[in-house]
Amino acid sequence: MTTDESHCRRLVHALEGSREVDALDVHVAVHAGIVTVTGEVGSAAERLAVRSIMLSDPATQDLVDELRVAPLPGDWRLSDEEIVALVAERLATHPELAGVSPHCDFHVVHLTGVVTDPEQRRIAHHLARTTSGVHFVIDQIETAIPQTAVSPAER
Repeated sequence: MTTDESHCRRLVHALEGSREVDALDVHVAVHAGIVTVTGEVGSAAERLAVRSIMLSDPATQDLVDELRVAPLPGDWRLSDEEIVALVAERLATHPELAGVSPHCDFHVVHLTGVVTDPEQRRIAHHLARTTSGVHFVIDQIETAIPQTAVSPAER
């Protein structure tokens, strides 16, 4: 694996671990230490979070930010209760997200609960963020480490 490839993997891993970024819509490329980010983010705050992650890696020589801030259209006519119902309906299409619960205050969705891997957390965040009426998502989902069998010798 080249230095650029390992640098890119580190950055993608850091993005995927972030609670502030919908990493499914952000793409990273690295060439000679110069990082290019493309894709869409939902807010200026999310864009700053991506930039911060990219620039925090010591191997990043420079950053080319081609991100597009594209807030999803919010439907102010929807009540918080209607938004919770829409988010819950979308989450229900993914049985592995049964442990995730949405709550909404003034079109800001809070996700709580437990999932078994980071990919499930990213999917839940993405589903909530792309739901009509949602203006921002606060991800408070915990990722549990699956229990492994304990051998009799370890007991």
